[in-house]
Amino acid sequence: PIAMILSSGMLLQWLGARRDDASLVKAAALVEGGVEATVRAGTMTPDMGGSTGTREFGEAVAATIKGQA
Repeated sequence: PIAMILSSGMLLQWLGARRDDASLVKAAALVEGGVEATVRAGTMTPDMGGSTGTREFGEAVAATIKGQA
């Protein structure tokens, strides 16, 4: 799920740069930071050595982003 989530962040970054929209650039940074913070906190999927499922990982990232915003 990390690649898909980060891809959405990259899209937000691209759109923000293309439209000169600081709110989209900020959202992109929140997505990337949310993934990094979630992994740093120890929430990882089995392919990374953790036991969190895809849905749970996505929910954890969303909660992290919500806490940062």
